[in-house]
Amino acid sequence: MDMHGLVLGVDVRDSVFYDQLTGEEKPAYTLVLEVVDMGVKARPKHTCQIQEGYPLVDELKELKKKKAPPAELEMAANELKAQAAQLELQQVQLEVQQVRANSGFSKLICRLVSL
Repeated sequence: MDMHGLVLGVDVRDSVFYDQLTGEEKPAYTLVLEVVDMGVKARPKHTCQIQEGYPLVDELKELKKKKAPPAELEMAANELKAQAAQLELQQVQLEVQQVRANSGFSKLICRLVSL
């Protein structure tokens, strides 16, 4: 499903996961956008997690695959935070890949098609 939306808010969330074998901390970063769906008359607001399509998100995924050190991941995440702030109040085209619902809240897992 495609969605044409207006970005109201941008956040880069960080979390820590632990390797099941070694117990080593593995940081993870997620780009989350609050988007108003401009294609629907009621203008619903959605929380969208961007999985791909934004260059620094793709770069972070590659660094994680290459098992880059946490400091390098953090540097890339800080750069993502700085650049992603420019998305606020921009119109974007998203491809919704999945809908996750939890306790009455939903999150759309999306690919950023265009700005």
